[in-house]
Amino acid sequence: MSAKNCDKKNRFRSIIVGFRVSPEENEMINELVALSGLDKQTYIVNRLQNDSMNLTMNSRIYLRIVLVLNKVYEAIMSNNVSEIDTQLLTVIADIIKNCKIDD
Repeated sequence: MSAKNCDKKNRFRSIIVGFRVSPEENEMINELVALSGLDKQTYIVNRLQNDSMNLTMNSRIYLRIVLVLNKVYEAIMSNNVSEIDTQLLTVIADIIKNCKIDD
């Protein structure tokens, strides 16, 4: 029998959890995961445990944040604030509330 594979904190994770989401929810989850710089499993587990995430800024994360903020800027400049959908606002709120940016 093979040895158990434990993570960095010596936890053996053998349970698989799956759930269904809408395409919009999936897009939002993927955007939040990309902005966090974490893998999807770590991101979701941290959020379920209400842990804040230390976001180490790199060029990939910086560009994602700039793209999100650029969408907001374009909507404001075109005087069409209704274009800023709730999904985009949720992403911005998540960045502000749950990520501590380390330099």
